[in-house]
Amino acid sequence: MNRTEHLKFIGEIFISLLALFLTANICQCQISAYDGFESLKLSNIWSIERMVPRSLEIQTNIVKQGKRAVKITLKTNDTFEAGNAKSAPTERDELLQTSYYSPHEGLKYEYQFSMFLPEDFPIVNRRLVIAQWKQYCDGGDTALCSDDSPVLSIRYVAGELYITLQTDSGVNKLYKLNDEIKNRWLDFKFQIRFSRQKDGEVRSFLMIKK
Repeated sequence: MNRTEHLKFIGEIFISLLALFLTANICQCQISAYDGFESLKLSNIWSIERMVPRSLEIQTNIVKQGKRAVKITLKTNDTFEAGNAKSAPTERDELLQTSYYSPHEGLKYEYQFSMFLPEDFPIVNRRLVIAQWKQYCDGGDTALCSDDSPVLSIRYVAGELYITLQTDSGVNKLYKLNDEIKNRWLDFKFQIRFSRQKDGEVRSFLMIKK
């Protein structure tokens, strides 16, 4: 979300499971990673370098399945990152995949995760990014690094949940949902192939548990 000093923002997001499946045609193999957050500590799938440590908690009060789910609490002024000519300043608590699981161009990936927004989650007119996939930025390529906006993202702004795709042609809103999603589990599935050729692919699925 945008950094806004006068806004008092406290939002809690619960994540119950995350699964990543990679089919690599070049080696005729599959690589998979799964985390149900059932351990008291995060697995080595994750990095917390872009979040305030106290913002993450593995808890038992709100769960989708099993005994635990991870809770991420975002507060105003957490992990500030300055903007540039193309991007506004941001603040975040971002749970990252480790670099080992970063997607590679031309390969097809499938991501699945479940998310819960509690009843008191604030509705604000700010760019709150729920999940995002970014292009690798080579520090020597100033043109590529000038805009760190995600290629694909899930956003929740002013009560609207939507998915955006950003390419050289601009930003396209692929999907939007204005239904009430708080106090419900949302099951996401994405099938993605990042490519600068004509074989790029994005397929998304959303199920809302009442």
